[in-house]
Amino acid sequence: MNADLETEAESTERPLGRRDRRRAEMRSRILEAALTLFAKQDYHATTVEQITEAADVGKGTFFNYFSCKEHLLATHSAMILDKFSAALDGSRATDATIRTAIQNAIRVLAEDSLRNPHLERNLWGATFSSPHATEHMTETIQKATELLGSVYAEAQKKGEVRTDLDPNHMARLTVQNFLGASVMWAFDPVTPFPEWLDQCFAALWDGLSAPGGDPA
Repeated sequence: MNADLETEAESTERPLGRRDRRRAEMRSRILEAALTLFAKQDYHATTVEQITEAADVGKGTFFNYFSCKEHLLATHSAMILDKFSAALDGSRATDATIRTAIQNAIRVLAEDSLRNPHLERNLWGATFSSPHATEHMTETIQKATELLGSVYAEAQKKGEVRTDLDPNHMARLTVQNFLGASVMWAFDPVTPFPEWLDQCFAALWDGLSAPGGDPA
């Protein structure tokens, strides 16, 4: 894994001091400026200079946080996983069922105000064309699968999901469901994204829930 990304991952596991908070805020500021541009214009046509101008920072500042433009893609996927994990933990801390916890976490991802079909197409196209971004996306998918695998293992013990499937397989199906729904919506955004994700997850849950368990 890229050393910069390892540092970012480690920083989320400990309380942030003032300096770390400022760095995190600046990183988010640059990333948000980049995503705003990617939502309006082609990723490959967007320059670092345009991003720094939109973020109102110097070019040197950009490279203090991101080694290259592709690093933005890796950071974005890592932040999505962090957001999903935090939302999942928040729901699991309540009396919510596993189904509700997972669906609530997925809904949080749909609330991103920058999310639109053009941005989705841009991000997917850029990821597939960049070996670095593709490698990190693969790692993110593996982490998401491991996270959900433990959740489904717990759900099996509670009788909320079927027990004849490996929990890691169910986890991978869930990740596949979300990614597939995202790609489909990017190219055919007839249904609002949050509603579309709900429909796709409901169809998946019909095949994962235990007999008499939490209905979709």
